[in-house]
Amino acid sequence: MELEQALREFYTRYQGIGLFSTGARVVDFEGVLYNVDGSRRDPKIGKNWKGLLLRSGINGDCYATTPLPDGVKPHTHPQFKVGGHMTPSAVGYVEPGGICYIMPLCSWHNSKWRDRKPFEHEETRMLELSGYMEGELAATFLARTPGGPEYRLVSVEGDALTNRAFEVPQIHLSNAHRDLGAVNPALPRTYLRFRQIVEDGSVRFVIDDARLP
Repeated sequence: MELEQALREFYTRYQGIGLFSTGARVVDFEGVLYNVDGSRRDPKIGKNWKGLLLRSGINGDCYATTPLPDGVKPHTHPQFKVGGHMTPSAVGYVEPGGICYIMPLCSWHNSKWRDRKPFEHEETRMLELSGYMEGELAATFLARTPGGPEYRLVSVEGDALTNRAFEVPQIHLSNAHRDLGAVNPALPRTYLRFRQIVEDGSVRFVIDDARLP
């Protein structure tokens, strides 16, 4: 139920709100970074932030060289376990829609116990993410990539969180409630549907349908 709960939390926070479009680009950043306070921990199943780094050609050990855990703890450092959200801000805050960075981290560094601790790093290749939203999941982030299909479905299918294009049947375009799940039981048991809206050259997204347990 972890992913179902994560989608419910995202829906509760952002239903009825115009969401920012997103972007991810490979950059080299040399400065000190801090954990982002409020970014959701990396889920170990489905599309995740680690997978986004790997698909961008970013791999290796945990980037953080200081601080380090006391003693030798091979189960916590330096293995690349998660994609950690980072910011140059010492308070760890990122404005909604703002920019943050994501880089390989071990579980020890990707912890609230390390919030507001400066992370130095020798490796500089990482992803710069735009369109930051608190409590973001990798699948909801990818669903808000501009361009492509008007509708995208983020759903829990088996033990994975997936993101895919979705074509709305014509019969539902005039349905005020747009409740696809009520008339199409073949849809996943848990999903959020995002709609891309392009106005005056700008792109935003809304959650216009949901099925949540």
